[in-house]
Amino acid sequence: MLITTKTPINGAKTLLGIYVGATVLSFLYLLYTNCWNGDFIQREILLPFPILVLILILTIAPTFYVFYVFKSNIKKVDQYSNKFPYDINLLRNLTWILFVLHIMMLSSGYGIMGAEGVEMKMNPFYICRAILIKVNPRIWGLTYMLVSNNKKNLIITSVLFVISSVLAHSLGGIFMLALIFLYKYSFVYRFIRKHLFLSVTAILIIPSLITLAYNVRGSLRGSGNMDETKHSDIVFGKLCGRISSLSNNGYLLESSSIILYDRDDIPSLFYLYDALHYFGYRPDFKSTGSYIDQKIKRTNNPNSSTMSGVVGALIMSYVVSPKILLINLMYVLLSIPLVFMLLRKMGLSNYLGIGLFVTFSFSQSGDSSEIANAIYVLLFMWLVLSLLTKKKYENAC
Repeated sequence: MLITTKTPINGAKTLLGIYVGATVLSFLYLLYTNCWNGDFIQREILLPFPILVLILILTIAPTFYVFYVFKSNIKKVDQYSNKFPYDINLLRNLTWILFVLHIMMLSSGYGIMGAEGVEMKMNPFYICRAILIKVNPRIWGLTYMLVSNNKKNLIITSVLFVISSVLAHSLGGIFMLALIFLYKYSFVYRFIRKHLFLSVTAILIIPSLITLAYNVRGSLRGSGNMDETKHSDIVFGKLCGRISSLSNNGYLLESSSIILYDRDDIPSLFYLYDALHYFGYRPDFKSTGSYIDQKIKRTNNPNSSTMSGVVGALIMSYVVSPKILLINLMYVLLSIPLVFMLLRKMGLSNYLGIGLFVTFSFSQSGDSSEIANAIYVLLFMWLVLSLLTKKKYENAC
């Protein structure tokens, strides 16, 4: 089945506004409270104002770079087919199967954020389970939702998205789902303009919804309820601080002396090692996020992780070695256009939107394993869809 889509530049601008807006609002919160937000909320800021401004500029720079790559690819849409060259029902079925299998694994306690790791055993069942958990169903769900217009199937996929996120004790999937609808459907803007009173009312109850969401996540993870009760702390401290990596970048700069002290324990290629996690490489250095969580944030959960942010990862790189900074900077600059190029070669309709979601998230998290996993999943998706679609057409002949 072939599907055509339009280039959603307005949706891209909306996503850009959300990420940049969260960073700017975080910056204003830092100035007002003199405390970091997000992962390091209520910790006092020690950096001077000019450095904070520099961190603000550097934090939004990767997001604008993603938008630049996105716009550069718009003119290439006509050069490549903007149709979906695979069986859309096959993509739907595979997406649902992966979500169901993922939900079953999460129900057994495997792959839950913050939970204790499950010992790997060398038998087919455990190996298949380890491989399957890496075939991220969110990317499959994202792809299907951006190429399909079947409302019933989109609702079912959304429900699977939510169930998977709740069982994983994560709000990331629900946040991605909300962004997908904002990106894809223009009626959201028309509704806001037409029903201004209801829209304002919805905005006023957002702090209560955020509190509820974080408290549910905290109870699932066993970390308790939120300490923040003021609406400003909830919206600008927690929500904006989780969307933006401003505080993560700044706090890592502030804690660079700790990184310098641990420099001998941090592998030179730590950032690339993170990227190789999803391809089976497991060094003694667990991950950048784990190091930040244990040594910088100083939590007591050995299985939790804290994002570095792109700038934070580059700060760590510079402390380790200026040469490593250049290597990791090249990784960031090249991996983003690589995702768009891969999606274009796959021939996916609305490949610009899919690439935008994958790379916008990376532009703030700075997690090299995140974008490496996206490439891993997209390559796997390309292989499976190509083989099964070809096989179906051959059988039809």
